[in-house]
This record gives sequence, structure tokens and C-alpha cells, in this order.
Amino acid sequence: MDKEIASTIPQAFHFRTENGIDGGLYYVFPSSATECIKSDEKHFVKVGVDFPTGGSLSSMDSFDCRGSDEVLKLIDDWVAEHLPLVGKRFDSYCSPYTMTNDSYFIMDKIADNVAVFSGGSGRAFKFAPLLGDCMASLLTGEKAPIDLSPFSSTRKAVTFS
Repeated sequence: MDKEIASTIPQAFHFRTENGIDGGLYYVFPSSATECIKSDEKHFVKVGVDFPTGGSLSSMDSFDCRGSDEVLKLIDDWVAEHLPLVGKRFDSYCSPYTMTNDSYFIMDKIADNVAVFSGGSGRAFKFAPLLGDCMASLLTGEKAPIDLSPFSSTRKAVTFS
């Protein structure tokens, strides 16, 4: 895409009804974003979908970082409908998230002077100040700013394989 067209593409999030495959949240990062490929000749935007479904993995050995054809087609169709000037997909890459079965974070003290945070699933950055205060309270013994029991490492939704 040329530089003039690329400069018109904003950062955007599109929440739509989940269809059982795509999770319902599509996002766009403009060519100026640090997440995008840089080139003097061409300009690129990053388009993706959050939390695509498709079953669980028994191990990371079976994870395909190219993404599923079904989800990629949904993204391509979404781009054609909402960003027709963007053009065709250049490449694809899928990153695994750490998630619990209930999609809540794990935030717990597991031993003296040892607290753990996991399951951030790409969204923990939005809660960074609160998470930092909670983690500090776990280690100092001070009262946490929120009830931490839903984030216990021993709850049913946390499985380890």
C-alpha cells in the first residue's frame, strides 16, 4: 500500500458478535505503529483477531504459528469489508497466549517471598498499575486493593500439563 493510503488507516478495535471461531474482537495497528513491518517502498498495517478458537493444544509441538486457514479467511474477509484500500494479506503470524480455562489471571503467593503472575493472555498490560499493586501486596502482606481469591493458583480452572 502506498504511504498516502497508509496514513489514513487508524488504530482501531472492532467488537462484533463472536461466531464461535474468531472471538469477536478485530484490531488494526496503523503503519506508524511499532508492531508493523517497516519499508521505504511499501507500508503495511497489522490486522488481527483476538482469542481465535479452534480447540486446545495437547502440547506446543502441535501449535501452528501461521494461523488456521479458517481464521485467516475471516480476517481477510473483514479487511475486504472494512479496509478495502489495504489490499491482500502479506503474511500471517499467530502468537500463543497463556490462558487459564476461565480466562482469569493467576495471581497468587505460592511460597515465602514468591508470588506468581501468569495467564496475561495479551491483555494484562491494560491492568498494569493494579496488577503491580496486587503483586506487591502479596509479597508485603498488606491488604490487596481487590479480592484476589478469584485469581488463586489452586482454583479449578488452572490446569498444568
